[in-house]
Amino acid sequence: MDSLKENMTASVHILSTSNVISSKNMDNTCLAVKGLASQLLIECPECPVQKLLKAELDPMKIDALIITHRHPDHFYAMAYAAIRAG
Repeated sequence: MDSLKENMTASVHILSTSNVISSKNMDNTCLAVKGLASQLLIECPECPVQKLLKAELDPMKIDALIITHRHPDHFYAMAYAAIRAG
């Protein structure tokens, strides 16, 4: 298993999953993909910085943000993330 880990080029982190309306214990869908040279955030619902930190990912190393479509639950925290990330 260790050799498999060493050869991995990317890891997917499920930061949250939910429907259009988040629940008490789960926020809207948000994923992060960490590669050897870059890190992506897919969707940007509430508190993405905290979600990244909980997953032990550095919010300052996000290279790109992917929004799958123009529904507010996919991007409503973009301004918050930009302010928090500097």
